[in-house]
Amino acid sequence: MDMRDNKIQNLTLTALMAAILCIMGPIVIPIGMVPLSFANMAIYLAIILLDKKKALISTTIYLLMGLVGIPVYSGFSAGAGKLLGPTGGYLIGYLALSFLGGILLEKRKCREKGKLFNQIMALSVGTLGLYLVGTVWLMYQSKLNLTTALSVGVFPFVFFDIVKIILAISIGNSIKRRLQFLL
Repeated sequence: MDMRDNKIQNLTLTALMAAILCIMGPIVIPIGMVPLSFANMAIYLAIILLDKKKALISTTIYLLMGLVGIPVYSGFSAGAGKLLGPTGGYLIGYLALSFLGGILLEKRKCREKGKLFNQIMALSVGTLGLYLVGTVWLMYQSKLNLTTALSVGVFPFVFFDIVKIILAISIGNSIKRRLQFLL
Protein backbone atom coordinates (compact mmCIF):
# COMPACT_ATOMS: atom_id res chain seq x y z
CA MET A 1 0.00 0.00 0.00
CA ASP A 2 1.42 3.39 -0.92
CA MET A 3 1.43 6.47 1.33
CA ARG A 4 -1.61 7.97 -0.41
CA ASP A 5 -3.74 4.87 0.30
CA ASN A 6 -2.71 5.07 3.96
CA LYS A 7 -3.83 8.73 4.18
CA ILE A 8 -7.16 7.89 2.58
CA GLN A 9 -7.58 4.96 4.94
CA ASN A 10 -6.79 7.15 7.98
CA LEU A 11 -9.21 9.86 6.87
CA THR A 12 -11.91 7.29 6.20
CA LEU A 13 -11.53 5.57 9.59
CA THR A 14 -11.51 8.90 11.43
CA ALA A 15 -14.60 10.10 9.57
CA LEU A 16 -16.34 6.76 10.14
CA MET A 17 -15.79 7.01 13.91
CA ALA A 18 -17.04 10.62 13.87
CA ALA A 19 -20.15 9.39 12.02
CA ILE A 20 -20.71 6.61 14.56
CA LEU A 21 -20.39 9.20 17.32
CA CYS A 22 -22.95 11.40 15.54
CA ILE A 23 -25.33 8.44 15.39
CA MET A 24 -24.84 7.33 19.01
CA GLY A 25 -24.54 10.83 20.53
CA PRO A 26 -28.20 11.82 20.31
CA ILE A 27 -29.39 8.54 21.85
CA VAL A 28 -30.09 9.19 25.51
CA ILE A 29 -31.94 7.85 28.48
CA PRO A 30 -33.25 10.86 30.42
CA ILE A 31 -32.46 10.24 34.08
CA GLY A 32 -32.21 13.79 35.40
CA MET A 33 -30.42 17.05 34.73
CA VAL A 34 -27.66 15.20 32.85
CA PRO A 35 -28.99 12.47 30.50
CA LEU A 36 -27.41 9.04 30.10
CA SER A 37 -25.74 9.29 26.69
CA PHE A 38 -24.18 6.71 24.42
CA ALA A 39 -21.72 9.20 22.95
CA ASN A 40 -18.98 8.17 25.33
CA MET A 41 -19.36 4.54 24.25
CA ALA A 42 -18.64 5.64 20.68
CA ILE A 43 -15.60 7.54 21.94
CA TYR A 44 -14.44 4.44 23.83
CA LEU A 45 -14.70 2.52 20.55
CA ALA A 46 -12.74 5.23 18.73
CA ILE A 47 -9.99 5.07 21.36
CA ILE A 48 -9.79 1.27 21.05
CA LEU A 49 -9.88 1.21 17.25
CA LEU A 50 -7.89 4.32 16.31
CA ASP A 51 -4.71 5.92 17.55
CA LYS A 52 -4.94 8.81 20.03
CA LYS A 53 -4.74 11.51 17.35
CA LYS A 54 -7.50 10.07 15.17
CA ALA A 55 -9.75 9.43 18.19
CA LEU A 56 -9.31 13.04 19.30
CA ILE A 57 -9.96 14.33 15.77
CA SER A 58 -13.15 12.25 15.41
CA THR A 59 -14.38 13.63 18.76
CA THR A 60 -13.53 17.18 17.68
CA ILE A 61 -15.43 16.71 14.40
CA TYR A 62 -18.48 15.57 16.39
CA LEU A 63 -18.32 18.61 18.70
CA LEU A 64 -17.88 21.01 15.78
CA MET A 65 -20.80 19.47 13.90
CA GLY A 66 -23.04 20.05 16.90
CA LEU A 67 -21.67 23.55 17.41
CA VAL A 68 -22.65 24.60 13.88
CA GLY A 69 -26.20 23.35 14.39
CA ILE A 70 -26.29 19.72 13.26
CA PRO A 71 -28.40 17.93 15.91
CA VAL A 72 -25.84 15.36 17.07
CA TYR A 73 -25.74 16.15 20.80
CA SER A 74 -27.89 14.37 23.36
CA GLY A 75 -31.58 14.28 22.51
CA PHE A 76 -30.84 15.55 18.97
CA SER A 77 -29.81 18.98 20.28
CA ALA A 78 -27.14 21.27 18.86
CA GLY A 79 -25.65 24.73 18.96
CA ALA A 80 -23.49 26.94 21.12
CA GLY A 81 -26.24 27.15 23.75
CA LYS A 82 -25.99 23.43 24.37
CA LEU A 83 -22.20 23.44 24.33
CA LEU A 84 -22.00 26.40 26.73
CA GLY A 85 -25.00 25.37 28.86
CA PRO A 86 -24.91 23.53 32.21
CA THR A 87 -24.19 20.10 30.69
CA GLY A 88 -21.86 21.43 27.99
CA GLY A 89 -18.85 20.65 30.15
CA TYR A 90 -19.54 16.97 29.65
CA LEU A 91 -19.45 17.54 25.88
CA ILE A 92 -16.12 19.37 26.19
CA GLY A 93 -15.06 16.58 28.56
CA TYR A 94 -15.26 14.19 25.61
CA LEU A 95 -12.01 15.78 24.45
CA ALA A 96 -10.41 14.94 27.81
CA LEU A 97 -11.72 11.39 27.49
CA SER A 98 -10.27 11.00 23.99
CA PHE A 99 -6.98 12.62 24.91
CA LEU A 100 -6.32 10.87 28.23
CA GLY A 101 -7.71 7.50 27.18
CA GLY A 102 -5.78 7.57 23.91
CA ILE A 103 -2.48 8.57 25.49
CA LEU A 104 -2.73 5.95 28.23
CA LEU A 105 -3.73 3.26 25.77
CA GLU A 106 -0.66 3.93 23.66
CA LYS A 107 1.79 4.48 26.55
CA ARG A 108 0.86 1.21 28.21
CA LYS A 109 0.86 -0.62 24.86
CA CYS A 110 -2.73 -1.60 25.64
CA ARG A 111 -3.54 -2.38 22.04
CA GLU A 112 -1.70 -5.67 22.30
CA LYS A 113 -3.57 -8.89 22.94
CA GLY A 114 -4.07 -9.75 26.60
CA LYS A 115 -4.07 -6.17 27.88
CA LEU A 116 -7.71 -6.06 28.99
CA PHE A 117 -7.00 -4.63 32.46
CA ASN A 118 -4.84 -1.85 30.99
CA GLN A 119 -7.54 -1.04 28.42
CA ILE A 120 -10.14 -0.78 31.18
CA MET A 121 -7.83 1.44 33.23
CA ALA A 122 -7.01 3.71 30.27
CA LEU A 123 -10.67 4.26 29.43
CA SER A 124 -11.53 4.68 33.12
CA VAL A 125 -8.91 7.40 33.59
CA GLY A 126 -10.20 9.09 30.43
CA THR A 127 -13.69 8.93 31.90
CA LEU A 128 -12.43 10.55 35.10
CA GLY A 129 -11.16 13.41 32.91
CA LEU A 130 -14.61 13.66 31.34
CA TYR A 131 -16.23 13.70 34.80
CA LEU A 132 -13.80 16.36 36.05
CA VAL A 133 -14.38 18.80 33.19
CA GLY A 134 -18.14 18.20 33.17
CA THR A 135 -18.56 18.50 36.93
CA VAL A 136 -16.54 21.70 37.23
CA TRP A 137 -18.53 23.26 34.38
CA LEU A 138 -21.85 22.06 35.88
CA MET A 139 -20.89 23.58 39.26
CA TYR A 140 -20.00 26.88 37.61
CA GLN A 141 -23.02 27.11 35.30
CA SER A 142 -25.64 25.88 37.78
CA LYS A 143 -24.10 27.32 40.97
CA LEU A 144 -24.03 23.86 42.55
CA ASN A 145 -21.70 22.70 45.29
CA LEU A 146 -19.39 19.77 44.61
CA THR A 147 -21.55 17.17 46.36
CA THR A 148 -24.68 18.16 44.46
CA ALA A 149 -22.84 18.35 41.13
CA LEU A 150 -21.37 14.87 41.68
CA SER A 151 -24.80 13.56 42.67
CA VAL A 152 -26.32 14.94 39.48
CA GLY A 153 -23.50 14.56 36.96
CA VAL A 154 -21.34 11.62 38.03
CA PHE A 155 -22.72 9.14 40.56
CA PRO A 156 -25.77 8.07 38.48
CA PHE A 157 -23.47 7.27 35.53
CA VAL A 158 -20.57 5.34 37.02
CA PHE A 159 -22.16 1.89 36.74
CA PHE A 160 -23.39 2.52 33.18
CA ASP A 161 -20.01 3.88 32.12
CA ILE A 162 -18.27 0.78 33.47
CA VAL A 163 -20.66 -1.37 31.42
CA LYS A 164 -20.07 0.81 28.32
CA ILE A 165 -16.29 0.55 28.78
CA ILE A 166 -16.44 -3.25 28.96
CA LEU A 167 -18.79 -3.44 25.95
CA ALA A 168 -16.67 -1.05 23.88
CA ILE A 169 -13.50 -2.97 24.65
CA SER A 170 -15.17 -6.26 23.77
CA ILE A 171 -16.68 -4.91 20.54
CA GLY A 172 -13.55 -2.92 19.64
CA ASN A 173 -11.19 -5.85 20.14
CA SER A 174 -13.50 -8.10 18.12
CA ILE A 175 -13.58 -5.58 15.27
CA LYS A 176 -9.78 -5.24 15.38
CA ARG A 177 -9.33 -9.01 15.10
CA ARG A 178 -11.62 -9.18 12.09
CA LEU A 179 -10.24 -6.09 10.35
CA GLN A 180 -6.54 -6.33 11.17
CA PHE A 181 -5.67 -5.38 7.61
CA LEU A 182 -7.40 -2.00 8.07
CA LEU A 183 -6.56 -1.10 11.64
